[in-house]
Amino acid sequence: MSAILLGNGLNRCLKGYPSWVDLLQGIESEFFSKLGSSVNSLLKYDAILCEAKGRYGDDSVSKRVLDCLKRLDTAQIAIENSDLFVSILDSGVKTILTTNYDYNLENALIHGASSPLFGKQIEEHYTFETRASDKRNKVIDAFDIHHIHGEISYPKSICLGITKYIDNLAKTMELLSDGESSQDGSSLGRLIDSNVLTRGPGWKKTWAELFFNSNIYIVGLGLSSDELDIWWLLMRRAQLLADRDMCGKITNRIIYFPLIAEERPYDFSPFDVLHVECEPCKVIGGDWKRHTARFGKRLGGLRSRPARTCFDGPNFLAFLKCEVQNTCHKKNGSTVL
Repeated sequence: MSAILLGNGLNRCLKGYPSWVDLLQGIESEFFSKLGSSVNSLLKYDAILCEAKGRYGDDSVSKRVLDCLKRLDTAQIAIENSDLFVSILDSGVKTILTTNYDYNLENALIHGASSPLFGKQIEEHYTFETRASDKRNKVIDAFDIHHIHGEISYPKSICLGITKYIDNLAKTMELLSDGESSQDGSSLGRLIDSNVLTRGPGWKKTWAELFFNSNIYIVGLGLSSDELDIWWLLMRRAQLLADRDMCGKITNRIIYFPLIAEERPYDFSPFDVLHVECEPCKVIGGDWKRHTARFGKRLGGLRSRPARTCFDGPNFLAFLKCEVQNTCHKKNGSTVL
């Protein structure tokens, strides 16, 4: 089985789409925050809310924050640029994990004229989960979409700020360990072995299980230090891979496709330590917007596999498609992605 972990990269190709910096500044301006620009972004959101709730009250603050976040849901623009999102389907991957709160992906897939899923219905599963996002998912035909950091229709699930990140991570840890409190390396290895690996690819209690039993392709995600849950999963997986008792049990691959400016040096050695393969995608000429738009238009038409070196952005999903085809495995005589 394989899954794409999709960040905000494709959304940023949409005209007028706000960046996370823009969003945070909008929330900051909404409440006339006095916090300086040097405050860490992960801490800043919680600090702004603490500052605002003292003046406006909880209900007013929550509504105004949600109104700011709704700016991210640009359905019509996503539909008009549906080719960009539809190109993801060419990879052959059926499971999409996304850190985005909006429904641009879903709207592009079911309303975009070029989409093979045009007119399909969205099925929602585990809608009772309103405060976290471990199980709740959407199914469109054969495609499974998880908003792992929450979604606009479930405001209390939205993961913004260090408090919510840690609360969500604690819940994910509990589900991975089947409710047992011990989280040292050996006990976690045993718990993941018994609760995750023995079942084979897929997930039962949380999408996070996929990081231990399925191939993950990280696309359009900056992997900043704010992504606490993703880093925790990568670290834990690396620790288990170093555990002799777990030798040979974790066999999945995680491949990260960072977009990089061609003139800047980057050090990807930490990813080597974490057993994460990096396939950097160079942005030529520093024109990020034009480059990513061009890359989006060409994704579906590329057929040849690029070399496993640093290649330009327009080719990276073609590479991903080849990787998925080459790393799928045989199970009971049939090919499983």
